Amino acid sequence: MGKIDNYHIELKKVDIQYQQKPILQEVSMVLPANNILAIVGPDEQAKKAFLRLFNKLYLQNTGWQVKGKIRLNGKNINKVPLKLLRRNVGLIQAEPAVFPGSIWDNLVIGLRIQNTYNAQKTTNDVKQILQKLNVWEDLRDELDGKFSYINLYLQQMVCLARMLLLSPQLLLLERPTLHLPELQKAQFEEIIYNLKHDYTIIFMPEDYQQAARLSDKAAFFYNGMLLDFSETKKMFVSPENPIVQSYLIRKV
Repeated sequence: MGKIDNYHIELKKVDIQYQQKPILQEVSMVLPANNILAIVGPDEQAKKAFLRLFNKLYLQNTGWQVKGKIRLNGKNINKVPLKLLRRNVGLIQAEPAVFPGSIWDNLVIGLRIQNTYNAQKTTNDVKQILQKLNVWEDLRDELDGKFSYINLYLQQMVCLARMLLLSPQLLLLERPTLHLPELQKAQFEEIIYNLKHDYTIIFMPEDYQQAARLSDKAAFFYNGMLLDFSETKKMFVSPENPIVQSYLIRKV
């Protein structure tokens, strides 16, 4: 997929309804590649719906209607086969997605679903990615062990590695550090910040302090509307919208 005007993500007048109830209204934005976008604001439903736009996870439930254009690397996602789209756009949530089997099975399940598993190449790729995530030494002798036996931080790292093995274009993170202790939360944040050199990332932070630490840009959702989309520092220090300003005074 070739980039268009150096923008990795482009939305034009995107509307979302669920069971005929408006969730998002006329959302438009362009996000450059290798940026971290924080989704903030009091509208939880709008934020979750926005996050699930890019890999069409909303299709898991009936009653959703989406209008408008969404482009990833210049290509309309509606023209991308769903299986390929799910490979290009990965999601990590607060609770690790656990599959039956060993840690290795959990790492490679995405490759097997995509029919791209190659034993020798995958072995090398797993090592490189786990080294990149600074957990190779923790997991190298545990790959045949049960996923449930490792701590929550390592489980999240396995989920992240599983996603990176698919060579995605966009990473979606929904409060991925919510249940981690402070030290591991800081380690996870450092990993995510460094990943932006290779990926574009959209994440829902657990608080505004985390958004300020990690993100380049922020999108503020309120009553189904995108009230502000700007550089995070600018939004948090001197927001132009009075509703955004009033809300952030209490949060930041």
